[in-house]
Formats: sequence, structure tokens, C-alpha cells
Amino acid sequence: MSKISHEQLLSLLSYDEVTGDFRWKVKSNRNSDIGGAGRLAGCINNQGYRVITIKQRQYQSARLAWFYVNRQWPDQVDHKNCNRCDDRISNLRDASHRQNNYNRRVSPKNKSGYKGVRKKWNKWEANIWLNKRSVYLGVFDSPEEAAAAYGSAAKQHFGEFARLA
Repeated sequence: MSKISHEQLLSLLSYDEVTGDFRWKVKSNRNSDIGGAGRLAGCINNQGYRVITIKQRQYQSARLAWFYVNRQWPDQVDHKNCNRCDDRISNLRDASHRQNNYNRRVSPKNKSGYKGVRKKWNKWEANIWLNKRSVYLGVFDSPEEAAAAYGSAAKQHFGEFARLA
């Protein structure tokens, strides 16, 4: 099943770049995926993304927003602020899978509270993943010092996609 064309998207939905909301332009019929004209399009899926079903195909709202504004499908869309429902165009950027992963938040399993930092005996060790390998950054007296080392390396290697917390 092929993706929707830009012309079809414009005929079915309107997009507000300030709020990130899509609204239906057309009335629904009984057997349609479409809501009523003027109604907010889509719903939140179990992963926290807004999705919109068009012609029995489900699209992430962020990808539709990128396509709506830029007229090309992105590889992936990264939410700069990590809020999966914030589909304002100013919060979205085209990203590779790897770049999208750089922008992840600290894992809830992380006990130090800082990305790339773990306790090692009575010290704090900093590591960063580069090219599918863990790179040792050093051992530090405090978690803040280790986090600073990780932050410096992340900014150097990940640029605008570096997320430190």
C-alpha cells in the first residue's frame, strides 16, 4: 500500500504549525476512518504518539506534519523536547535512527540520574556509546563531574541531538 500523496493530505487535513494539531477538512461517512469536518484528527497510541488513520493506513502525526510542511517524507522525525505528542513544526526535525536515539531521555533504570554515568565502587564512571561501542571517559569523584565529561563528549559527537538529561 503506497503512502498518501501531498495533494491528498492537503485535501483531507489542515495542519496548524503553532499548535501541531491536524483537523479533518471533510465529513465522515459510516465506514470511514475520518472524523467530522473540523474535528481533531487521530488518537494517542500505546507508545504515546498521535497517529492518524487515512485510507486504512496509520501514520504518525509528526511524520505527516513534516510531510505537510516540507513536501517530503522524513527518514524519521525527532521531537526536540522528547514530548511525543508535541507535533509543532518548530519541535520537529528530520533525523536518522541513530540521531533520534541520541536525543533519548535518561533511562528510568539509571540509578545515577545522569546519562552515561554509573557508580563504580566509591567513584563515578562515565561512558558514551559511539559507533555501537562503549567508550570509557574516566572515573570521577562525583556524579556531576562524570556527567560533565559525558556532556562534553555528547556535544562533541552528537551536536544538536545531544541530550544530557
